[in-house]
Amino acid sequence: MRTILWLLVTILVLLACVVTSLRVMLPQLDRFQPEIQYWVNKNSGFEFQIEQVSGFWRNTHPSLSLIGMQAGAPEQSEMHLSAAQIDIEFDLIHSILQMQPVVADLSIHGLKLDISSIDWLAVARSNEESQQASPSDQNTVERINNLFLRQLDDFSVFDSRLVYQAVDGGIRELDISRLQWRNFGRRHLAEGIVSIADANLNSLSVSANFVDNGSLTDISGEFYVSAQNLRVTPWLTKYLKEEMGIESGQVSFNSWVTLQNNRPTNAYVELDPSELSWVEEEKHDLIIESGVFQLSLCLGMESKWSLTSSENR
Repeated sequence: MRTILWLLVTILVLLACVVTSLRVMLPQLDRFQPEIQYWVNKNSGFEFQIEQVSGFWRNTHPSLSLIGMQAGAPEQSEMHLSAAQIDIEFDLIHSILQMQPVVADLSIHGLKLDISSIDWLAVARSNEESQQASPSDQNTVERINNLFLRQLDDFSVFDSRLVYQAVDGGIRELDISRLQWRNFGRRHLAEGIVSIADANLNSLSVSANFVDNGSLTDISGEFYVSAQNLRVTPWLTKYLKEEMGIESGQVSFNSWVTLQNNRPTNAYVELDPSELSWVEEEKHDLIIESGVFQLSLCLGMESKWSLTSSENR
């Protein structure tokens, strides 16, 4: 009993010494910026430059702020990756027990990821066919996969922007108000609020539960999107606007989509009051109070879909 008591006292004294030392050292962390930058680069796979480092306590955890982060683009790549600030909270007890830093919470503010130079469709096809994407695109995608799917377990993104190349080749910008992302090996959970950049539109609520088959270019799982009074036209490509003649529209919906190896196999849409206007020789207006639609891929026919609807008004 006395031995256990002495052991407990010793642990508490050591813990108190560690906490006291950290309280003294944390405000001085900017002096160790080169060492911290080396640690970040070693664990991220990117060569980051950090403008400033600061330490503080948050939620009883020793914490670290990395301010003004800019990643050097891989060779022959036009990718841009930067963050205004990254806050990292460390789990003190688990860090001591494992003798290495253990992150309790990671928040990324002002992330800007520009991957518009990457032809994602070509990269996906190169994984399953004889076609080859450019080596720089493949290398960049591999680094992105490693960082966001493998190195980071649980992180949040706030007030950020993603610039990417859509399937039709156009450049799209997506604002991320907030996004919570959790990785469990090859299984990934995501939930957040997004919208089209600079469009002053209603936001979309999104969530995902999927597995990656080695890359973000090959995923399978369930995806949910919800919106209220969403303007349709800013989300459409120029081609779709011209071909379908859509002039305006406003929709409210909840939708679920199932992907298998990046291909949709099933979709379920629950419409709330919505309206759509288009021109085909003359103007047409469609007003829906409510409705349920289901799209299913026909068995044995990869390009054939069946549509069923119910409760439409």
